[in-house]
Amino acid sequence: MKPFSADELIASIRRVYQLKPKMAPVQPEILPAQPAMAERRYEDRAARREGQIVTIYSPKGGSGCSTIATNLAIVLKDREDRVALVDGDLQFGDVGVLLNLQPNRTIADLVPHMDSLDVEFLDDVMLTHPSGTKILLAPPRPDMAEMVTAEHIKELLKTLKLLYDYTVIDASSYLDDVALTMIEMSDQLLLVMTPDIPTIKSVKLCLELLDALDYLDKAKLVISKVGRTDGIKDKDIMTHIKHPVWATIPKDNGAAVAAANRGVPLVIGAQKSPVAKSIVRLADLIVAERAAESGRAPQRAAETAAEPGSKRILGRIFG
Repeated sequence: MKPFSADELIASIRRVYQLKPKMAPVQPEILPAQPAMAERRYEDRAARREGQIVTIYSPKGGSGCSTIATNLAIVLKDREDRVALVDGDLQFGDVGVLLNLQPNRTIADLVPHMDSLDVEFLDDVMLTHPSGTKILLAPPRPDMAEMVTAEHIKELLKTLKLLYDYTVIDASSYLDDVALTMIEMSDQLLLVMTPDIPTIKSVKLCLELLDALDYLDKAKLVISKVGRTDGIKDKDIMTHIKHPVWATIPKDNGAAVAAANRGVPLVIGAQKSPVAKSIVRLADLIVAERAAESGRAPQRAAETAAEPGSKRILGRIFG
């Protein structure tokens, strides 16, 4: 019975061996060579288009990245078959709390196996949310974050990109080697900010860094908590940082805090809230962007174009 220790497992195996009946050796039947299960899963995934990695990042904490990432992954799961969510805040990740998941298996369990990451083991370590989204949680203690290196993250994301249509990452605000690797591996980077001077300053510096690293083309600016009476207007933000606003998310009316306390995502427990609706539109923009890059018509382009605030953005995507 789980959980069990290594000693208990070894003792059980020995008992089974001692109790097994004596049997004459049986000559194995010669069967045609078949690819291993992991290889077959790679082959099946290779037959489909390669997945995308979408990283949610903000240089300032409290911008709502975890709320956006968790809800976005669940909405994308409604658009595609296989979606994964990775808690990239390795020290103080909140994905498990927001989704009411117990961290009995986390990314720390993968570290000893990163050099030869087994697909079946990875699937077993990832938790399954009731929505069907696969979740990879951060380590249970802050000191365990040091176990996970940038090379580990790179190998992990390479594998997830083969297995999942979308991999959503909730990245830490601290821009270290691990966070930079997540950005490097991303196809789309949602740079989240709130409309206040300190965050605008940090986002401007972040954009300059992304430009120097040649990652600026994947950065999409998302303004969160729009509508605050003390907030700065979108046009003034664009004028100051010289980067277009890709999407906006309204200020929270209390639904997001209630959802976090209950462990039920907004898009499930409060679908009619303005924040939930804006995240649904954000998911449709991501799907439309991917479809435009691959030359396919987006699945919900007509619906998305009809929603408030989407015509201008879709016009920029499709010309």
